[in-house]
Amino acid sequence: MAIYSGIGDGRGDGFGFGGQQSAYGPPFPPPPRRRIRRSVPMTTNNGPAFTMTPLGARYRIVTEGTGRVPTANDRVKAEWDVWRDRSDGQDKAYDFRGLVCPVSRLNEWRREAVLSMREGEVRQIIEPDGFFGRYVELRLVSIE
Repeated sequence: MAIYSGIGDGRGDGFGFGGQQSAYGPPFPPPPRRRIRRSVPMTTNNGPAFTMTPLGARYRIVTEGTGRVPTANDRVKAEWDVWRDRSDGQDKAYDFRGLVCPVSRLNEWRREAVLSMREGEVRQIIEPDGFFGRYVELRLVSIE
């Protein structure tokens, strides 16, 4: 009988818990797979479809705004809720309430989103790959 540590042999998870026989007793079962609920569907079966922006973000309007549209020189007050797991509330990364900043200080995809929104508008946004929290709900509260 071979004993595998699971470290560096390509057969474990790197910590010795990959389902192999350990030096200390019977094998550990593999960890259960986590099932992720998807509350932001990518199709039209639960609301409008997402629109792709030139920078690669996808969005859909949850609540249409009625105010004016900001310019690149404006300061905006916004609220951001950011999740890593499709915004169902299970894996929230962070939220910002009442954040006031110049539009020009936002990263490019957020700037792109804010410049096309009206005051009072709420959007669900799926960020391009490579961002920490990929699923965002953005509310443009006001233009300062």
